[in-house]
Amino acid sequence: MAQFIKHTGGGIVNAVEFSSIAGQSHAFFTLAPDASHQSLETLLKNPPLNHHVLSITPTTNGTLLVTRGPANAQQILAVVNSHGEALAPPAPIKKSFNPWAWRGITSIVGQSLQIASSVKGNGNAEDRNAVFGFAALNLTANFINILFGAQKKPDPHQLRALKQQANEQLEPYVATGSLPDPNFIVSTHNGKATTEHGAGAFLQKHSVSFGEIGLRTLGAISLSFPVTKWKSAFGILREKGSISKAFKTMRNPNPVTFGAGLITIVGKLTSMAATEPDPYNPEPPTMIGWFRQKVAFRLSSVIEGGASVWMTHDRFYKQKINLGGRDNVPDYFGAAGNAIFVGGYGIRLAAPYGSREVNMPELYAHVAEGLSKTSAADLPALMAQMAAQLKQHFQDKPVSIGEIYSALAHELSSKHHIAISPQARGALATKTADNVAPNPQSHIEGGSYVNAQRMLHTAPTVAAQIT
Repeated sequence: MAQFIKHTGGGIVNAVEFSSIAGQSHAFFTLAPDASHQSLETLLKNPPLNHHVLSITPTTNGTLLVTRGPANAQQILAVVNSHGEALAPPAPIKKSFNPWAWRGITSIVGQSLQIASSVKGNGNAEDRNAVFGFAALNLTANFINILFGAQKKPDPHQLRALKQQANEQLEPYVATGSLPDPNFIVSTHNGKATTEHGAGAFLQKHSVSFGEIGLRTLGAISLSFPVTKWKSAFGILREKGSISKAFKTMRNPNPVTFGAGLITIVGKLTSMAATEPDPYNPEPPTMIGWFRQKVAFRLSSVIEGGASVWMTHDRFYKQKINLGGRDNVPDYFGAAGNAIFVGGYGIRLAAPYGSREVNMPELYAHVAEGLSKTSAADLPALMAQMAAQLKQHFQDKPVSIGEIYSALAHELSSKHHIAISPQARGALATKTADNVAPNPQSHIEGGSYVNAQRMLHTAPTVAAQIT
């Protein structure tokens, strides 16, 4: 998908995208608000470009002109730029700060220093083993942080809202009762959602709950209760039945490491209450829901950061290591590692716990199912309007109008055997669901370029619907 935007004040085209659909070149022109499209339409449909105009659709960002023909992107750009436009590739998108990546990187550095502390330390062996176990488990979690970042789970409520909105837009143009149920999973044709399998899919959905919380919780338990002491503790519990004696045997002899581990466990338990924001949930928000979505995960960072501050002090002032042939050197490794952890928890305050993502293939399948019920004359304008509307909703996502349009076209072609062909331009008729006769196969030969002014004024946004 090639995109070009206006870089100067000249011309009427704000942006254009190019895509190949079914082996044919398509162009998606977004014109400046109130700009006339006649001159551009004439330029495109005449030689040497010979592009057919499929639809001319008003949107909130300006008129959307969709064309198809033999000329490719370079040929179209050369012609339109020679007639007063100034279209060029957009500036490269600057990489934004990735808190999860930096959380993982800082922790790798800090845990490496912890391992050095456990190896060089001359204190209690069980305390050193506890620190080593803590570091080893956290190193695994770090790579999950870097590779997957915040976890992403399905958003059924937003998906249903978008499906419902699409149905409301299409309802005047189809037979009553012919639109798919927003609660039905169209893409599987059996009403049941499909589930991605494999380690990658699992970690993407549970990257925080499994890596940041699960593995690091085990690491925190290792701090307070070194794994090397578990066998002895369970032996005492089995032989004598004394929980208190087993507990004393299992606990870390270093009171600071033991206490910091317990505080970290409290932080992890707090983060276990966290959940992804769910703004499209039709259920009224509660105080508990607000705490889980807005407070729990950040509060856990503060709690765990406090434990690292305590350990930083203990490692520097009370714990010793062997360094350069000298004994009783302050544990610079352990102190520095924990100080870096404090910074890492500060970074984690800016890291999102997770997000809910719309199942885009299912959304495309639903919208295409509805479009397949419209008439051949209305289809091109409705399709362009749907693409522009979905892009407006997902304006902060890396998906373009052309990509959405291409996905809908693919669904119509592969699932419904419908292709769009240009005819004489007309206006969308004012219709109601009761006066539209179903004619799904008529699309194969039909199509039109249409001015969908009516849709622009009658289409509510998803945000307006939800609120």
